[in-house]
Amino acid sequence: MKKCRILSLLALVILLSLTACGNKEPIQIGIVGTMSGSSSDLAVTGRRGVELAVKEINKDGGIDGRMIELVIKDDKNDPEVAISLVDAFVDEDVQLVIGHYTSGMMTAVVDKVNSANVLYLGPTVSADELSGRDDHFLRFIASTKEQAQVLTSVANDFDHKKFVVVIDEKNEGFNKALYNNFAENLTAVGGEVLATYYYTELSKVTLDEICEASCDAGGDGMFIISNASDFSLFAQKFYKNDSKMQLYGPLWAHTSDLLMFGGEAVEDAFIVGAVDYESVSVEFNRVNLLYKATYGSDMTFSSMYSYETLMAIRDAIVRGDSDQWNDVKTNIIEIGTFEGLQDNYTIDGFGDNSREYIVERVVEGNYKRIK
Repeated sequence: MKKCRILSLLALVILLSLTACGNKEPIQIGIVGTMSGSSSDLAVTGRRGVELAVKEINKDGGIDGRMIELVIKDDKNDPEVAISLVDAFVDEDVQLVIGHYTSGMMTAVVDKVNSANVLYLGPTVSADELSGRDDHFLRFIASTKEQAQVLTSVANDFDHKKFVVVIDEKNEGFNKALYNNFAENLTAVGGEVLATYYYTELSKVTLDEICEASCDAGGDGMFIISNASDFSLFAQKFYKNDSKMQLYGPLWAHTSDLLMFGGEAVEDAFIVGAVDYESVSVEFNRVNLLYKATYGSDMTFSSMYSYETLMAIRDAIVRGDSDQWNDVKTNIIEIGTFEGLQDNYTIDGFGDNSREYIVERVVEGNYKRIK
């Protein structure tokens, strides 16, 4: 009888322990970006990358038995909405937020973020002005100057010297910095920018006016600093006008939407890339297959970087046994070097990243690496 009582007590202790583990509070992680409208491709594909990472982590038992729950918010590509969402995350005690997905939204909220108990982690924010700052923002992508360097290198290789540049002004913090870096690098290799055109809303009238002026300006290269949707509209207009200018685009435009909406008009365009689809990395190909089975397309740079961001958060929480924002920040910086899906990457003491960009050409409706 005594032995039975001991066994019963032992079974009860084990049961209570298992119950306690199962009742651990979840770890809430926010995602914020433009989840709706024509500028939503970066944030939507980024969210999918995070969702895939969460699914894998939770399937393996979470982080020390704690499941991850996502809190998703739409900034509607509006700086005022983006600022208000910082308060919303704080009110809900969500201290770790993946986003924003454009430099314009992140530069709009960074001061607000720095005054709150919250850490933002940007998979796709490359604004130079956010570099070298000890703040509440870490990023998992290199700055705009590296994009400009690799693009002008390709322009020089193909002897494209005279450029017309079109700039979407809404993505403040990214667009002008990229333009300035590009113009400086182009001049250094003997090229020049013939004309520059800015827009905020791409109406039919604005599209027609810019395209007509661009064709009149001449040149052998056209650099369109915009999202994939707008890039496709410009490309289609130039295609109909039988323009011979070579199209160049930033990483911002490198999504599946460019191929889908651009069609023949974006064929042969040079676009800054970050994902090598011919990579022999076993881990990348494994995750990409899961992504494709789930969402019907290959991972974009946004989805890959977002997946890696969530995994870095996991590593930091495990290392410090804490999901508090300041501990996660400290531990990410102290870990320093992380294993990415294709290559290792580093986060420095300021929370900045220095990955290498590539350039891809659209060939038969697919991205093919050329540099």
